[in-house]
Amino acid sequence: MTSLPIEANIELSAEMVAPDSYAHLSTLEPQGNFVVSRKRDGSVASRYGEMSWDWTCYVPDGESSKFHFRYWTSGEATPIRKELVSEMRWLMFIVIWIRTGTPWAYGTLISQLTILRHLARYCEAHGYCIRETLNDLEKLIEFIRTYPTSDAKALLRALDVLFELGPEKVGFNVIGSRDLRDLRLILNE
Repeated sequence: MTSLPIEANIELSAEMVAPDSYAHLSTLEPQGNFVVSRKRDGSVASRYGEMSWDWTCYVPDGESSKFHFRYWTSGEATPIRKELVSEMRWLMFIVIWIRTGTPWAYGTLISQLTILRHLARYCEAHGYCIRETLNDLEKLIEFIRTYPTSDAKALLRALDVLFELGPEKVGFNVIGSRDLRDLRLILNE
């Protein structure tokens, strides 16, 4: 599987240095050392495999801005937690690098990560993986009924992106268009 380099879908001002472009050669997901952000001097701010990505360099006011993937409040990073973090990183990578269209603002990306952290907690508590949950309407309904509607709507936005891109680019299936419609109806009740 070879593809053209994919640039991060972010707005850059003249003084900002873009993260690395991505050309997947044999796997969909980048290696852990893939540079996801660079400081204004061009040095590495964070890499794909890290527990948080420093996004400060891409926020216009320069305020400290990070994507923290740790979703648990106590205890160690167990193998299950590491796998759920890996899934969250991949989903954030998809919405930043692979998704087309208008770049999402930092606040929108943070809302995506927030709902993913909630989803990871739910998955850990029920013994699910995120990929499996995103392809199961009943599990998604159970999950969204436990969170505020505004948070759950952020998940719909991500599901729309994943559905549109398809399993070839995402690496797994998500619920279909009929299930997405049903989920929307539930959220708008």
